Amino acid sequence: MEKELEASQSSISQHLNLLKDKEIVASRRAAQQVFYRLNNPRFMDLISLTRELFCKE
Repeated sequence: MEKELEASQSSISQHLNLLKDKEIVASRRAAQQVFYRLNNPRFMDLISLTRELFCKE
């Protein structure tokens, strides 16, 4: 994620924790890895709509 987002690990971690606090994402730990998922499938609808409106290729 660091390379793709061009952000530090600590910055990404802070943002993910904020999203968890707002119950936008949920996480689960497996050994030393943490997996995140959207907490509500309707967020994908919002993301798709946002892409359609603002990410014309």
